[in-house]
Formats: sequence, C-alpha cells, structure tokens
Amino acid sequence: MFKKKGAAIAVALALGAGMVGTAQADLFTFDPTGTAGATGDIANVNTVDPLPGNVLALGGGPANVTVGAQITDLFQANLGTLVAQDGSTILFANGTGGNFFTFVAGFGETVTSVTNNGAAGIQATFAFDPTSATNFFYICAQTAGGNNLAGTGFACANPILSGHATSVTSSQTVTSVAQTGGVGPFLPVAAGALDQNGTDNRSPTQTVASNGSADLTVFIDSVNANYFPDLFTGGGLVFSFTNTSLITPFKQADPSFLFSSDGHLNGNVADNIGATNGLNGINFQFQADANTSFVRVVPEPATIALLGLGLMGLGAFARRRRNT
Repeated sequence: MFKKKGAAIAVALALGAGMVGTAQADLFTFDPTGTAGATGDIANVNTVDPLPGNVLALGGGPANVTVGAQITDLFQANLGTLVAQDGSTILFANGTGGNFFTFVAGFGETVTSVTNNGAAGIQATFAFDPTSATNFFYICAQTAGGNNLAGTGFACANPILSGHATSVTSSQTVTSVAQTGGVGPFLPVAAGALDQNGTDNRSPTQTVASNGSADLTVFIDSVNANYFPDLFTGGGLVFSFTNTSLITPFKQADPSFLFSSDGHLNGNVADNIGATNGLNGINFQFQADANTSFVRVVPEPATIALLGLGLMGLGAFARRRRNT
C-alpha cells in the first residue's frame, strides 16, 4: 500500500543495494523526449513528484483483514512534476511537449496486526510478502496521461524504468466507526461518497473514512538510458516511497474502476469494492500520494572495514589452497 513528506529513491552504487550506508542527496538528468544527449536533457533534477493516484488492495476487504492474511496491492498514478533542488522550481511538468509519464506497481503484503481502538478507529498493519506472485514497479512513457476514473492508460509494454519490491511496511486506520446498538465492539460504518473530488463520478458507491501511510522500497532492475542518461553510474538502484499517504474518501483524484494486474495489461482488473468500499467488498481502494527524490548511498566506514576483512580472508584462503 502506498503525504507528501518526501519519499526517497536511493542509488546504491558499486557495492549493491544490500550495503549498509548513509544517504546523500543526489541530482540526476532526465530527458522526457527519450533522446539523451540532445536538446531535451533536463539536468539537476532533485524531486520526482507523482500526482495523487490509486491503490487497490486485492483481498483487502474487511472480512479478509485478519492476521496472516495475504493481500496484493496494485498502484497507479500520473507523474506531476520534476522539481529542482530548491524545492520550488519546476523543471518539467507532465505532458510538456506531448511527453507523459505514469507509475504502475504491484506487490504482496501480509497482515501483521489488527487492533480495535474503540472510538479512535480500527487499525491494521502490513509487511512485505516475498512469496507473492505479483511484484513489479514500472515508470512508463506515454502519449497521454492515465485516466484515473477509468483506470486505463497507466500500464505499458516497454517501461523506461523497471524494478521489484524488496520491502514494504504500511498501516491503515478506519476512522469512521460506531458501536452496534450503542453497545459492543466498534465496527466500520459508511462515511459518505467514495468520490469527493469535485463531481461524484462513482455514485452511488460509498466508503468508510480511513487514513494510513506506507514505506515501499523497490530494487531497480533496469533503466532506459535515453531517458535517464546518468542514472546508472554503477551497482544497483533502490527506489523508496516513504510515508506515502493512503486515504479514503478520494479528495484529490478520481477513484479508478480498473487496474493493471502486471503493469503491462491495460486495466484488466476491476475494483470489486462493493456498494461501500471498506465494508462489503472483496477489495479495498485508497487514494495514494507521494513524492520522491534520488539519494546516493555511501557505505558506512565500519561496513567498508568488514568488506576489506572479508576480501583479506578470501585472499588468505586462496593462498592456502595454492600452497596445498
């Protein structure tokens, strides 16, 4: 499950993504035309800011959220802007020059706890499920933006950046709760229309009110150098959506009818949230919002020392084998 408090994309150079280290802010070059080295290059980009989008939790309906339950999340959003280091200068706005970009992802989670806090709400926490058959993250170049309401136009056959999730922690609290007949346990109740982003395009679908956040880390498997000419300077890449807000009802984007099951197929999964999202559907749908920036990961001195000792040990072992 995916606040705009700044998510980080970490670039783990030379020593790989598993290396313990400290993060240092890094700038990168992006060419929205896909012709790196030509006049389209935009240098010194600091922040990638997606627009509010959608997450569909498959199997995330309330009857299924019990400890140990497995849930699959599907995420989709349009790029908003690329921002400079000062945090205010927009270097590129999605759609400029007819160049559009979307984000699409899918990964598994396991329910780790469910807590009834009475009038304060019912909270569930989740952790990454490495056994899930669904695990992808793509940035796609498009000829038009994805349609949030329809849920189409986000997936693509040839992503300009691809990766897979390596860790996820998230939580969600349903805040619209009531006691049945004024006694007994607190239960979720409907809070109003699902779509409160201007015109209600999803009427008569209702929703519970909820809020949450997520921290997702994605290992980047490949990038298209025509769009990211200086991103691969060695080693692996890590992309982290940190403290990403998850809310219902939808206030800044339309809730999608459809999602992509694998990031390539276009809107082949129906939302299936029932008459009231979070009450009687098989799935649960959220508005998701985040922003990201690239960070260079530098190994800690102690980690470098351990690596050196390990290499020395391998050298000594090799010498003993030769002597033998």
